[in-house]
Amino acid sequence: MECVYDPSQCLIYDPSLCLFLSEQVSCQKNGRPDFEYEKWRWEAKDCEIPKYGGHAWLNGMELFEGIVVAMLLWKQLEELQKIPTKNYLQAATSLPGVGYMMNRILSYNSSGCTFYHNMFDCLKSGRPDKLYLKYRRQPYGCNLPSFSLKEATAGVSKSTYQKLSSGCDIFAGHWVYDESYPLCNSSSCTFYNNMFDCAKSGRPDKLYLKYRWQPTCCDLPRFDALNFLSKMKGKRILFVGDSLALNQWQSLACMIQSGAPAPHTTLVSKDPLHSFLFPEYGVNISYYLSHYLVDIVSEPTGRALVLDSIKQADVWLGVDILLFNSWHWWIRNDDMKGWDYIREGNMVFKDMNRTLAFLQGMKTWAKWSDAKVDTSKTTVFFQGISPTHYRGIEWNGRDTETCRGQTQPLLGSTYPGGSLPVVALLANVLESMERPPYLLNITTLSQLRKDAHLSIYSPRGGNDCSHWCVAGLPDTWNLLLYAALFF
Repeated sequence: MECVYDPSQCLIYDPSLCLFLSEQVSCQKNGRPDFEYEKWRWEAKDCEIPKYGGHAWLNGMELFEGIVVAMLLWKQLEELQKIPTKNYLQAATSLPGVGYMMNRILSYNSSGCTFYHNMFDCLKSGRPDKLYLKYRRQPYGCNLPSFSLKEATAGVSKSTYQKLSSGCDIFAGHWVYDESYPLCNSSSCTFYNNMFDCAKSGRPDKLYLKYRWQPTCCDLPRFDALNFLSKMKGKRILFVGDSLALNQWQSLACMIQSGAPAPHTTLVSKDPLHSFLFPEYGVNISYYLSHYLVDIVSEPTGRALVLDSIKQADVWLGVDILLFNSWHWWIRNDDMKGWDYIREGNMVFKDMNRTLAFLQGMKTWAKWSDAKVDTSKTTVFFQGISPTHYRGIEWNGRDTETCRGQTQPLLGSTYPGGSLPVVALLANVLESMERPPYLLNITTLSQLRKDAHLSIYSPRGGNDCSHWCVAGLPDTWNLLLYAALFF
């Protein structure tokens, strides 16, 4: 028995996802730059040690009658399971064990169980009503199986297990230098405007273009523009949101123009809708400007940001892929914010806590999406929160430091300043939906790119540490979108 070096070895879990892991035992949180110590595995003498798999672990839990305890531990376990999924909630109902786990809660008799203790046995503690036992979870578009001990102990087919365990958290990883980058050449692109073209605006360094996102336990596919156009033939993609959606839209159009051999491209632009058309393939990639997603209504007393109205949204329907974003404008305090007061129902506010306003707005969007978007025909994505870099103290720099002059990303897979509170808030709204979108979780990987902003290299002037250069970081957002769609 010995430790052997294995370059293909990856961690059982990403420690950056373990909220309960103390900094005392986390090398990454304490700034260790190398990853070689993670590449060693224990090799037994006369046998092979099976690779840990979250799904197999959950399958095994089906053999035990203490399933209630397993359910109570679920929130802690989810950090370790690394469930490969495009959408966490959809995956949860499809896991071989979870359907049984959820059903077992409803289909066993606690009086016939041996418990470690009885603190969870409401019947034994005298609860008189039984109605709470009579409800079952009904997923949208499918049924959960009735629990069968015979089926549970029989396991699942090898092909099913391999399919479920073949995924990877593509949003957990680190940046690596790659001489073959960037993915697009901005000089060969037709842009709606040139505000994101840092090279054209005089940025002298090129190192920010040479970094590739490397997930911890898998490799991303290389973006293939012809493959993308072929798979999207006759289809329409619509980006809806603020200037960060514009950032990603222009990046995708540039990636296609750079990668396909001289594709004929037509730009049709009329506010609030702008479209790149690739007529040879019938592909339409559009952007709809909506800073808040919910409506701004002109009233006799001024412009109202109406948190419970989303009438503009009907024009977003009928496309094949929808990608939304919001947040950037919710925290603006200048005269450019676009509204004079906030209204929700009959209540009017001169102003209010912006995070709370954002929450109410996202709930309105979520209700609209669940009610109106036909997910059998339209795939829905939500771009995660795009970070800013105006305070160097967040990445252990000087407090007066900004993105200006930054030329390299941060090492490692965690951001010293931690996650943004609004990230969890948005995730909670999305997870509460009947048909949740795929969260394109770009926040952490973007936090690590303090070097990739427009900064002073923009026709608009100033020091912009909110938006991103194209070519640059948004190309990676689109590579992740490409992987999520087709791999």
